[in-house]
Amino acid sequence: ATPGPTLAATTSKRSVLINEIQEALRKELSMKESVKTAQELYHKLTSETLPSGFTLIQLPKVSLVKMVSTENRMDISLSLEVDEDLSFHLYHRHSLLEKSL
Repeated sequence: ATPGPTLAATTSKRSVLINEIQEALRKELSMKESVKTAQELYHKLTSETLPSGFTLIQLPKVSLVKMVSTENRMDISLSLEVDEDLSFHLYHRHSLLEKSL
């Protein structure tokens, strides 16, 4: 049997993921002042270099997502979803994160 991850490894991985979310969030927030809709944000982000491993999705809503491969499928490990009014939600493994990172 393969031993599970240690608490230190899990905590370290979580810190890396939170840093990646913060980088994506900083990029989104820095552009918020110069765009008025999520679609304008999407078009602006298409010309930017995204954080490593992130993919930009336009529909059904503008999202920055990070996919990971699991044993049986691909899964979204992180996502920043932007509503049309430029409000946003952060998710880590499908759990909503507080915006006060």
